Amino acid sequence: MDLPIKYYLNKRLKPKIIDFKEHYPVYFRFNSGGTNHQIKSQLIGYLNDENELNNCQSEIKRESSYINTLFDFYEGRYSFINFEKDSSFLNMNLYQLFNSYYLSIGEGEFTESYEIGLGYEFSNYYKEELQNFLSLTTRLPSIFFSKVIDDQLVNLNVKLPTNFVKNERLLVDIEIHNILLQICNEKSITLYDWFFNNKRMEILELLSNSQIVLLDNFLKNIYDEIFQEDY
Repeated sequence: MDLPIKYYLNKRLKPKIIDFKEHYPVYFRFNSGGTNHQIKSQLIGYLNDENELNNCQSEIKRESSYINTLFDFYEGRYSFINFEKDSSFLNMNLYQLFNSYYLSIGEGEFTESYEIGLGYEFSNYYKEELQNFLSLTTRLPSIFFSKVIDDQLVNLNVKLPTNFVKNERLLVDIEIHNILLQICNEKSITLYDWFFNNKRMEILELLSNSQIVLLDNFLKNIYDEIFQEDY
């Protein structure tokens, strides 16, 4: 059963002046187990009036789904203390999620807040294998390629070749990287979409059965690690 959630402009807080008009943050409130919750919306910014809020039905529907998903996941014991971070992960593009998890690109919330990733530095492993391959092929010292490779690994937004990779775990993660790059170029899909939204069906059409299993296992591991925090 979904929680009854009410969205409103919190006019008790100091407004922001935008275009000479007062704008207020949007909050939502609901009661669960006799406890009232009032939490700032993570998907809706400052608004001027209720008419603007009424035009945010898509964001309200999506964030309400996040709330009920977390509430159900913790069997009604979710405290919502971590809602800001938890909702940001649910709303994160899958390719961005991969980058945050393995490449430490972005704000580093995984290692700082959730202590996951197991210290595995995807880009460093890939750099080492690529340097060795280029050195053997050209007979130049591997250090010669270090700066060029570093510049290219700042953002791995291209399909990565694997013909020279020997590390088996790295091979698996490169395949995950390439799959996510492919589907996120085709469709905008988030962690929430993958597990709780029919949008997942649009993505499955782009993948083979083996790719689906590989990606599903990877995302399940991330989901479990993110949401293993205390209630």
